[in-house]
Amino acid sequence: MYYLHDKGANTSDRVAFVDVANLPKGSAERPERAFAHMIHTAEHANELKAAAGLKAGRKMKDPVYSYSLSWHPSENPTRTDMMAAAKETLAALGMADRQAVFIAHNDTEHPHIHVIVNRVCQETGRAHTMSNDRLILSDWALRYRKERGEEHFCPERAENKAKREQGNWTKHKPDSRADWYELKKAQSDRLWDGYRAQKDALKGDRKKQSEALWRQKEKRVDARKREAKTMFRPAWRDMFKRQRQELKDFDASWIGRVNYVLAQPTGKLHGLLMVLAGTTGQHRAALLRTHDNEKKQLSNHHRNHVAQASREITKVWKADRDQLFDKWKAQDKERFKEAKAQSSRIWEKTQTADDRQAEPPKEKKPNAARRSFAERVNENKTPEQKAERKANAARRSRSRPRGGRGRSFTPD
Repeated sequence: MYYLHDKGANTSDRVAFVDVANLPKGSAERPERAFAHMIHTAEHANELKAAAGLKAGRKMKDPVYSYSLSWHPSENPTRTDMMAAAKETLAALGMADRQAVFIAHNDTEHPHIHVIVNRVCQETGRAHTMSNDRLILSDWALRYRKERGEEHFCPERAENKAKREQGNWTKHKPDSRADWYELKKAQSDRLWDGYRAQKDALKGDRKKQSEALWRQKEKRVDARKREAKTMFRPAWRDMFKRQRQELKDFDASWIGRVNYVLAQPTGKLHGLLMVLAGTTGQHRAALLRTHDNEKKQLSNHHRNHVAQASREITKVWKADRDQLFDKWKAQDKERFKEAKAQSSRIWEKTQTADDRQAEPPKEKKPNAARRSFAERVNENKTPEQKAERKANAARRSRSRPRGGRGRSFTPD
């Protein structure tokens, strides 16, 4: 376990739970109420001191103290475990009676809880001194791990404590930037490898869904074909029966051939002469062509009916397919957005109090736009040069007023 003095917790992160200590009931459900009580206690510290018979002092600059407790990614502490650990640290710091808010987050790979405690006592108004707070928390963390046989999570803590007991001051040194980069890169690679593996796994499932939708469409088309076949079966049966009878009557006797000729719209006289002469080959071929045309017409009508039904089914299938594709596209977009957010959280560098103290204060650069021309020109000149420049400017001053009221001209 380790801790960070992050000077405040962001309650807008993904919060696992919120709890409070030494605050009115209902404050856990409404953290803003808890913070309001803490602010009220800090602002009225002098009144509380006066009521307790203590001498009032100057107003505190930092009445709030915050830190966090983090567990190893392999651990899964319960809410009870996290709250017990947080309250133990408050007792170790000597602030068990102070107002505190606990906020647990699950926005990183390791579970952690933020502790925001009011240094001002709500009974006496006296502020707690935070001397050696880091050593106190480090010793508590060492005891916490030893009691559970988990020293392997941070072996450097015990080594540093042994060195301090021998008179050698030392503290944990954070990883170098190269080590930090390698760690973050490994975490990011695992994240995106898992993302790609899940994407590949989804391809097989989605292909099966698409194929199932296609097979459903084909079954509907086959069903429509069978329906059309059943519907057109009487028409085909009647047509074949009639054509067989017509051909049989034509071949049976000359009366049947005469009846065929007389049923034609034109060429009846010529046809009768050919029947009497016994040359009926052309008429029989014409009859067979007529039968073939009838078959083609009925076949086309049959196919058009099936095609129309198939187009309706295909239209419905395309609508279902597009809806399914849009659903997959939305899922992929959401998955990518989530993976990108996790990647951003992995690469986000948390700045600790040590980092902030190690950074030199930034010098404020003067705003060149607000300086006059003379200030910019004279900023690098010596006092003697500035005095000489001022004297030269006085010698060059005008001896007459501006605006045309000076020298006049009088014509001769």
